[in-house]
Amino acid sequence: MVLGGRLVQLQWFSRQRFTEQVEDQSISWEEIAARPGDILDREGRVLATSIAAKSFFVVPSQLTRQPKQWELVQAIAEAVGQDADQLQARIATHGKKHFLWVSRRITDDDVIAKLYALESPKKGPQLFGFRDEFLRQYPQGHFAAHVLGGRDLDGVGRGGIEQTMNAKLAGKPGYRRLMLDSRLRVIEVQTDLNRPPQHGQSVTLTLDTIIQMHVEEELDRAMEKWRAKHAAAIVLDPKTGEVLAMASRPTYDPNDLTHVSIEAWKNQAIAAIWEPGSTFKPMIVGWGLEHGLIRRDESFHCENGLYRMGRRELHDHHKYGVLSLTDVLVKSSNIGMAKIGQRLGNEELFQAAVTFGFGRCTGIELPGELSGMLAPLKKWTSYSTGSIPIGQEIAVTPIQLITAHGALANGGTLISPHLVRAHRTQPLGRPWAEKPNRGERTADADSLLQQIAFQTGAASRRVRGFASPGFSESNEEEQSPALSQGEPDVGQRRSRNSVVPEDRTLFDDRFDLTDDGRTEHESPLELRYEPLSEEPIFVDGADSPLAAPVVSTTISGDVCHWLVESVMTEVIKRGTGKKARLDDYTVFGKTGTAQKRDPQTGKYSNRLHVSSFVGGAPAANPRVLVLVMVDEPASGGEHFGGDIAAPPAREIIHKSLRQLGVAPEQQPQKTAGTTFRVPR
Repeated sequence: MVLGGRLVQLQWFSRQRFTEQVEDQSISWEEIAARPGDILDREGRVLATSIAAKSFFVVPSQLTRQPKQWELVQAIAEAVGQDADQLQARIATHGKKHFLWVSRRITDDDVIAKLYALESPKKGPQLFGFRDEFLRQYPQGHFAAHVLGGRDLDGVGRGGIEQTMNAKLAGKPGYRRLMLDSRLRVIEVQTDLNRPPQHGQSVTLTLDTIIQMHVEEELDRAMEKWRAKHAAAIVLDPKTGEVLAMASRPTYDPNDLTHVSIEAWKNQAIAAIWEPGSTFKPMIVGWGLEHGLIRRDESFHCENGLYRMGRRELHDHHKYGVLSLTDVLVKSSNIGMAKIGQRLGNEELFQAAVTFGFGRCTGIELPGELSGMLAPLKKWTSYSTGSIPIGQEIAVTPIQLITAHGALANGGTLISPHLVRAHRTQPLGRPWAEKPNRGERTADADSLLQQIAFQTGAASRRVRGFASPGFSESNEEEQSPALSQGEPDVGQRRSRNSVVPEDRTLFDDRFDLTDDGRTEHESPLELRYEPLSEEPIFVDGADSPLAAPVVSTTISGDVCHWLVESVMTEVIKRGTGKKARLDDYTVFGKTGTAQKRDPQTGKYSNRLHVSSFVGGAPAANPRVLVLVMVDEPASGGEHFGGDIAAPPAREIIHKSLRQLGVAPEQQPQKTAGTTFRVPR
């Protein structure tokens, strides 16, 4: 009766529990890895790919029970090149686990042969084995490392496109059902219950590998020649916003992420913040012309090198008298720009900075982009009136600055820069009136809806008058500083929306810089940055955080063409950018030199500078725009942007135009043993 009762209990009441236990012990689900998609450049050249590789594992729960455990561990450690004592300690620590990686993605055939030669007990449970995985490889080495990023041991994208496009690149793993015996050995693979993996999709970038190579080479030369701390360079197509090349120094090889310095992880092209200096001036002049506050034929007295604004003194590098508006930019006169700033007033200066995209992220498809620094309008003072026009009291990133100059080069349209090219659609509608009216600046309905749709993502471009998450608005009416008699009254204007958090106090109000970077007053407060948003939000099925470039109008095409073809070309011909001049193309551009804060004294340093240049060609129809930024050059004498950043920019512009097949505007001067050819 007892035995009968026990049989009833086992067969009836406990049937379900024991059935589940048997299935749990005899069935195993094995994951089948998905192959990550490739990353290609605009011409289909491979920038990142994946190859099959073997990974070796052990079963600690079974291995620790073996009488010859130590001998087997020694053989494994010798084969994979690890310390036997450390491997033994790892196995002992995970003694109750049924799986432990020893070496992953092995590419050495000799190592694989040694592991295959290990003898496992013919009878008994499995002690070790192999699994197939995919090894990420970057055929171009360190080229475009900060753009591409890398993948960790678990195949998850870290940094660059690998991270932002991970959902598309990674794919989805599959699985298969295995039947095991009582010793956990595989006796059957049930193919009818398998789910095949969904391999990752490839992503095509806007980068051109050849142009990228030239950029990397020029940055390396600049770093070596000037013994700089950091450097960055960007090549942009101003008509489409496509990034043709992007490089940062120091760099790393994504094929080996085990020996990367902390400094090398930072992408200087999107995360370096510095005061732009003279490279900011064309935007202010363009804004003043667009809204009738200054005229092209106007002249400004530059006070022979010394100008007092209240209790503040401004100096020029040379003692200039009366300069035309063109020469104010060509000679890069701080005093001339300060007088233009007085003409505009703080409210217009602030609106100019906001309209050209400063103080917010551009939305490029890379993690870690910073928004630069732009203080709220209500924190601006009379010092700001003289500082902002000369590129002080504002901090920018390289990608912000080249994007703003891209608007000047393409006729006034601010286009969000982008790296992902495949299946990108064209912009819809016209976000702003083609010729912005000074008294009425409103968006048309279609484009307004388009822009609002992008506000849900962290990478969105804000429409004027709309706030984004992380920003606070200020609607206070602000009066511009008193202007001299005869100048147009720009006070009592409508309120403007601030796009910077009000608690972000960035600069002290007791400093300014001369054009050559020498300190006139005390330095600003230490720059502080607080991220405004999390990682970009993606839409399923989209190739990029921005399904199409986000565009907005800044100033009219007529003003832009005058600045580029008449003014910024003169900067190259007879101004501070002479070393960027080419014989066969008409180059336009602007140089910049900014002093950095000395961490020891808290004041501006006479030896720490950021030298920069932004320019492109051909001036009549710009095809490429190049930015070069060199941080803290140490060798040589004075570190002007025209001496340090302009020469590598010239080479990048020239080689980029040749790579794109842009015909020369005029025949270059022939030199002995030198020929020039235009690629087809």
